[in-house]
Amino acid sequence: MTLFSIPPDWTPEQAFAVYELIRDLERMVWNTYCHDIQEANRRYREDYLASHSLPENPDVPFDDPIPF
Repeated sequence: MTLFSIPPDWTPEQAFAVYELIRDLERMVWNTYCHDIQEANRRYREDYLASHSLPENPDVPFDDPIPF
């Protein structure tokens, strides 16, 4: 999904100014919310792994020979 588009006629200076603005904003958000972001990322990864893990089947032991 694209929420906005970037004008194709920016000068290099305009593009660089926008790039710096975004980079500075990223730093400010990180400096303010780094612990919250890390915790949210940890929870997201745990939830993702829990919902995408393969179910265990104790009736089928894994004893296939390694092919190499």
